[in-house]
Amino acid sequence: MKLNAESLPRLTALAMIAALALSACAKQNPDDTGTFGPAPTIGRPTGGALPTLNNAKAVGWAAGAGPTAAAGLAVTRFADGLAHPRWLYLLPNGDVLLAESSSKPSAGSGPETIIGNNMMRSGGAFAEGANHITLLLAPTRPFNTILRPGDGKVPERIAYVSCTGSRDKQVGNPLCSKLCCMYSIKQNQLIMGSLPLADVTMHYMDMRAAGKRYDEFYEQAKDMGATYIKGRVSQVAEL
Repeated sequence: MKLNAESLPRLTALAMIAALALSACAKQNPDDTGTFGPAPTIGRPTGGALPTLNNAKAVGWAAGAGPTAAAGLAVTRFADGLAHPRWLYLLPNGDVLLAESSSKPSAGSGPETIIGNNMMRSGGAFAEGANHITLLLAPTRPFNTILRPGDGKVPERIAYVSCTGSRDKQVGNPLCSKLCCMYSIKQNQLIMGSLPLADVTMHYMDMRAAGKRYDEFYEQAKDMGATYIKGRVSQVAEL
């Protein structure tokens, strides 16, 4: 095999990538090395052509899991499905501004660029849909969350009953308010911002969204996860 000045950088890059791949495959258990735990054994540094790289990948909480709170406190999930949340800013009204950030692969085809991009990609540094600011709506009830008045627990399902008494001659109300629909939709969005894991349902007779961009606001609430059921509620019973 004949080598020249142009082929040496490519061969060097391939050798470095192969060495990194082999080192990643040779994983050791913490007990085998003795370098983990409250009293780790730290050996002398080793020299070599390639640096020792231990790339940590960020892993989120599993479904239903979370940190353990101190006695008398509780931890509830405020938001979910985030991509690299970096900065939080609490507004005076209790809302939260959340900045999500992400890196982009570096341009170029050299060995350092290729290895650097691969390391950042394996660590989860490149995320789709990041680099934006999200407004998280604050809870609207006591104790910085929404609780059921009966037992003080966080509700899993919430139902809105709209149009109660609307156009009902039996109660002497033949008219329909034009305010209730949009106000209820706003409350739907607020409740989903406070409890993103709760099932929110709204029961209604007719939906009045006649104002400018009102229908867009209505469709936005449905896209957020609210369910709208047309019909009259005949009975409300505790399950």
